[in-house]
Amino acid sequence: MKSSAQPTWHQALANIAEAEVSFELPLAPRTSFRMGGPAEAFAVVHSRAALGAVLGLTRAEGVPLFVWGGGSNLLVADQGVRGLVLKLGDGFDYLRPLTAGGATARWEIGAACSAARALRQSTKEGLAGLEMLAGVPGTLGGAVKMNAGGREGALSTSLRRVELWQGEAPRWAEAAELGFAYRTSQLPPDSVVVAIEVELVPTAVETLRARIEAAIQRRRATQPLNAPSAGSVFKNPTQGHAGQLIEAAGCKGWREGGAEVSPVHANFIVNQNRARAIDAWRLIERVRAQVLQHSGITLELEVRLVGSFAQEVRS
Repeated sequence: MKSSAQPTWHQALANIAEAEVSFELPLAPRTSFRMGGPAEAFAVVHSRAALGAVLGLTRAEGVPLFVWGGGSNLLVADQGVRGLVLKLGDGFDYLRPLTAGGATARWEIGAACSAARALRQSTKEGLAGLEMLAGVPGTLGGAVKMNAGGREGALSTSLRRVELWQGEAPRWAEAAELGFAYRTSQLPPDSVVVAIEVELVPTAVETLRARIEAAIQRRRATQPLNAPSAGSVFKNPTQGHAGQLIEAAGCKGWREGGAEVSPVHANFIVNQNRARAIDAWRLIERVRAQVLQHSGITLELEVRLVGSFAQEVRS
């Protein structure tokens, strides 16, 4: 990815105040999959001023931009990511009560706040509405984009507004405008989630803890949590559960290089032996083809691809 001539935007990026900038930063250690190449540039912004400056630079210079959350549902290409990988820092990691004492409570939560922290704090204060985040890794910004959740529901059920930075300034958008559906949303493609507003319901702490413990125990019993993975690889189609379709097609235990279809849950691919991203991608394509042949159903990816896989597939 390196070249002899440094792009002019590299130096401009490095000069932005309240932004920590690195070049050729390895991304594999920052993903739950533990695979993939480096970022051409990686910037952690700690303030809105820094975020505005970085976004203005990428627009002016035509720099490709990828917004990084917690790295938990990503497959990063072995060649890495060209352009800028942007991560929101400390200035976007907060929880702020807006209303309290009524039939519901509203909170504003920064996009860099982890799902675990938001759930822990809401449970401590006896507020229901975030239990679907039990066991979900990553940040609230990423959770909004993919409408994260589990059997307990999806984040969009409690979401009321999303603050998006689009163009030169942020704006609040009503959740109803953003096309939330199963594991997806229709956020403007050039926008960055800055914060969210959720509506929570006062509930007994003991009740909340019981719900969360049940959800966590269910995940522990059914998911391969002892090996690196990116979570569910495919979305559940309307015709059934992806894991059941993959298992019925005989794919459990399939391997490609160091990547394996988990014997515990067939909708998980695990990094068993220093797998490359191309190993995981080839395994994904094999599984998808086998399920299509066996059931006539084309599985849709839930894991997000970062970088280009075209060149690697040809190699």
